[in-house]
Amino acid sequence: MYDFLLLASCLVFIGTCIAYARHDAASLFHPATIYLAFHGFIFVIRPLFARFYEFDLVYRVYDFLPSMSDKITVILGSNLAMLVFVFTALRVGGQPVARSPDALEFDRLRRDFTGPILLTCVLLAPLALAAQFATWERRVDPYLTMARDAGTGIMVNVEANGWFMESALILAPLSVFAVWLLRYRPLGWFIFAIASVLMLGSGGRGAFVFAATAIAIIFLLERGRRWFDPRVAGLGILAVLVFNAVVIDRGQSLRSMLGSDLDGGYTTAHDLDPLEHMDFANLEYFEYIVYAVPQRTGSWDYFAHNLQIFTEPVPRSLWPDKPIGSPVKFFELWDYGTPIGMTISLPGAGWMSFGYVGIAIYAALFA
Repeated sequence: MYDFLLLASCLVFIGTCIAYARHDAASLFHPATIYLAFHGFIFVIRPLFARFYEFDLVYRVYDFLPSMSDKITVILGSNLAMLVFVFTALRVGGQPVARSPDALEFDRLRRDFTGPILLTCVLLAPLALAAQFATWERRVDPYLTMARDAGTGIMVNVEANGWFMESALILAPLSVFAVWLLRYRPLGWFIFAIASVLMLGSGGRGAFVFAATAIAIIFLLERGRRWFDPRVAGLGILAVLVFNAVVIDRGQSLRSMLGSDLDGGYTTAHDLDPLEHMDFANLEYFEYIVYAVPQRTGSWDYFAHNLQIFTEPVPRSLWPDKPIGSPVKFFELWDYGTPIGMTISLPGAGWMSFGYVGIAIYAALFA
């Protein structure tokens, strides 16, 4: 039954992609394209590898084993999220991308934005660089400023300031500004390369991926293209290779280049089967959520975890008794296993909130 569902999931995904590609609004910059790319990799291609190689890393780490019913629910839920997201995204954003301005118009835009962009860089680049170097230093001992709450498994700031540490992410948009303002010339790419080394050296990958994606989208818009350009394809291949390298050693090789080899990296990734490591394990994470909610918790979350957006921005130094996680909880996932490092995908968050109905609501809302 499960093998049949994996095959059916592939066919549904291919059919959805074909139908979407025929739509006038389809392009690289449409949200449905981004979602389909992630869904195809995480919930279509990787499950085939998981089935063939019999992945068990997350099951051993999290100390759980999903039933066949749980695994089937995950496949059905992820496909429901995909269909609702694509349908809603095309309903909301169903018009083709407007024709790009000509080259003279982009020249005027660059002249108009030169002042604001330079001012932004002068004001924010020092803060971003200081935060990024502080992040590198934390790689020596991440528990120097962070502590893991035993009841929830959540890492909590005990010394550092979260606002300051997260400001390192500012490097990503600043590097995009540089590439665009300098007309994709070597100097702009040099600035992007330096920023990428700083971002990737801390072991983080997200900011680099988003920056590379933003540059690709802006470039295609400026060239009046919807899908393909050899230079964009090259940037995409480079981003994938860099992402995989940083996954393996958590930026250790980059830090070593600058004489700052701070830790041993994530060397166990060399010993795993292809795609088994936890950076792509949203399938197993979703299975853990289905395994726990509501079978063992006895309750849904009813979207209460979203309330954390109201408490998260307040520094713990100003609110020592700030709740860890959401201020309203119906259960703790750590009561049913050890889901360390778990990230909850969109369908996973929807299921935790209210089952299939929650998945549909989340997918439509985000689309």
